[in-house]
Amino acid sequence: MSSKQPIYRQLIAEPSNTEHFQLGRAFSGNQGLLTELAQTSLASSTVAIPGVGGTASTLAHLLARMGVGQFIIADPGQFDLEHFNHQFSAKCSTVRRSKAEVIRKELLDINPTANVREINDSIGSKNIAEFLRGASVVVDCLSVSAVTFRRVLYPQ
Repeated sequence: MSSKQPIYRQLIAEPSNTEHFQLGRAFSGNQGLLTELAQTSLASSTVAIPGVGGTASTLAHLLARMGVGQFIIADPGQFDLEHFNHQFSAKCSTVRRSKAEVIRKELLDINPTANVREINDSIGSKNIAEFLRGASVVVDCLSVSAVTFRRVLYPQ
């Protein structure tokens, strides 16, 4: 058996392959759907997402692929087996890992020039101001039962 790692493992083991990343080229597929001004606006927008479970994490990935440049993501949870059937980021490699950390890394893997602020906590009256700081828009994909958060957010 050779002591060399197979090529595919070497490629997977690399921490990042961002030297080939070109922002304009990466999101050029949006041309025709978005004007240049709209694309620039997305790049300078900050989307705050409280909770990055199934719907919210999918939306975060889509927004990153559209070229949104800044994210604030918050979630106190970790991925577990119960998430496999409805959360794309839940997989064997992410079990027991922070949802916010995993999603942050995935967003940066899509757009390494993005700025992603990660909060590993629930959002409430004590940290709502910090969560909203700099946000252009808040995307609420939380379950219907997240009443406490909404009582804190919507008066803002």
